[in-house]
Amino acid sequence: MNYWWVNHAQNVEEELKNDYIWSPKEKINGLRNQTYSNLSLVKLYDIIFSYAHGQIKSIGIIRTEAVSSPRPFGIEDGTKEGSIGWLVKVNWIPLEKPFRPKEYIEKIAPLLPQKYSPIQSNGNGNQFCYLAKISSSLGELLLNIAGMYDELKGLIDYTERNNAKTSSFDNGEKQVIDRVYAHASGSVDSDIPDVFDFYVSGPIMNAWVRQWERDHSNGLENLAPDTVAKAHKFETETQAELKVSDILEKSRIPQNSRITDEVAEILKSYVYIYTDPRDGKPFYIGRGKMNRIFDHLSDQSETEKVIRIKEIRSNGMEPQIDLLRYGLTDTEAALVEASAIDLIGKANLTNEIAGHHKSSFSRITSQDVIMMLTAKHVSVEHKALLITINKLYRSDMTPEELYEATRGTWKLGPRRYRAEYAMAVYQGIVREVYRIDQWYPAGTLEYKTRDSSDFKGSGRWEFSGDVAFDIRDEYVNFSVGKGGQNPIRYVNV
Repeated sequence: MNYWWVNHAQNVEEELKNDYIWSPKEKINGLRNQTYSNLSLVKLYDIIFSYAHGQIKSIGIIRTEAVSSPRPFGIEDGTKEGSIGWLVKVNWIPLEKPFRPKEYIEKIAPLLPQKYSPIQSNGNGNQFCYLAKISSSLGELLLNIAGMYDELKGLIDYTERNNAKTSSFDNGEKQVIDRVYAHASGSVDSDIPDVFDFYVSGPIMNAWVRQWERDHSNGLENLAPDTVAKAHKFETETQAELKVSDILEKSRIPQNSRITDEVAEILKSYVYIYTDPRDGKPFYIGRGKMNRIFDHLSDQSETEKVIRIKEIRSNGMEPQIDLLRYGLTDTEAALVEASAIDLIGKANLTNEIAGHHKSSFSRITSQDVIMMLTAKHVSVEHKALLITINKLYRSDMTPEELYEATRGTWKLGPRRYRAEYAMAVYQGIVREVYRIDQWYPAGTLEYKTRDSSDFKGSGRWEFSGDVAFDIRDEYVNFSVGKGGQNPIRYVNV
């Protein structure tokens, strides 16, 4: 077992309330901080001391090893820190009598680590240290000062005896909590396993149960007939102050699988994000009301999003689900959703569409925005097709991508043969002009930057051609006005 000391600073309330610690993996300049990297070294059942504002107010028990995670909602964004970090879940136990380490500095100072110390030898905090590893001697001293040594002695002895068995979430906390319920419900017939031999105090069991309620969406709906008898047996043999029968009663109520009407009234419209816990990368962004945020977990379709969720679950994990913003109007939620998708990039997500927001545009450069707002109008004097490519256009498109987005595929009549030029138009602004050489049924020509597998047989048309250098300067970056719903406008034909 290891002992750790965390300096929360401004995030203390957020981390204690939600039972975790988080730090970036590196500063924004790429430099590493050992006290950030220490999060990747913690082990299940390690003990951690929570220090903030000069006091130790809580003691935690590590319940998961570190996973890669984006900055949690509510953690302040330091200007010199990265946005991807380590997340460690902790069961925090508030102390009945918080204490100031500075008042015991004569005993503490000789035991402080020589490097990466959480506080200075005079008792003042070390603002450059987040998570520090401390010695067993200092850890036990702090437990005694806090009056928690006797409470945790059984856990300490157990962990040191069975360290090899408690190196992962599945072999540790899952036995402590899930198997208690399995025995009590009658689904396991053997005696209580050795994992329950150590003394579990009321505050510790309360912390574990609180976390279990968060993590499990399904309660025990069908309890075995001898549940009560087994529960009383557990009450005696675990010596837990919290009655197991009370735990079972609580477990029948799913804590986080449904949003009540009362909560929905507060959330209103919200935007949420699904993150893959295996690499800490977001894979889906959505918006909704009520329980929309959980609907994907029971989706049985074969979409890329559902397949990803199944892959995560096949690894014994669940997707991390966070709210990006809530308390929004429907219009505001649509804007936040579209902005988040543009920021991360649709290519990096499983979203099938890039959000819905009709009064704004997708991610574009500042130069494009200025041009759209200031472009002068021009009258088209040539025989041309004005082809609106709003759905396909990106500011960073290559010339080849722009050409292939413009030349196909379109529903056109015989008038197409009279057009000599095709103009690529985005939000009413001409982006390029092409001379039309020949028309072909859609799917005839090769596309290098677009998937053309479903073009053939669509009844649409595509053209071949080249940039019209002789007239492009008359039209490119000028406004020809926005058309209607039809992406094709015939001019002078």
